[in-house]
Amino acid sequence: MRRAAILCRMKVQTALLCALAALVACTTTPFTHQVFRVGVTPNNPPLIFSQTGQPSGVEADLARELGRALGRPVAFVALRQSEQYASLIVNEVDILMTGLTAPSNQIANVTFCPPYS
Repeated sequence: MRRAAILCRMKVQTALLCALAALVACTTTPFTHQVFRVGVTPNNPPLIFSQTGQPSGVEADLARELGRALGRPVAFVALRQSEQYASLIVNEVDILMTGLTAPSNQIANVTFCPPYS
């Protein structure tokens, strides 16, 4: 049981590092606001879903931890799936954490972290 907990913790830490690296790689200018804006489409349990009106799931937990690591409060921005990349590109959100996988055709100025495993 202890080994499973250690492996789970290592996966979470790896996911946080990947998300932080992706965020830094995508950022060409310093943050102009204090709030860490996380774009989500909360319809993909257990990764991201809405529970009592609040984002829940693995991605929501990782986003909160990433905000804590950055020293910034987290604001979740609900997006339709069709709005995700455009919202990121025009700087309406700082990161997308909504269970995405990298598309076969790369999107300009968007960096993806490796899949969680």
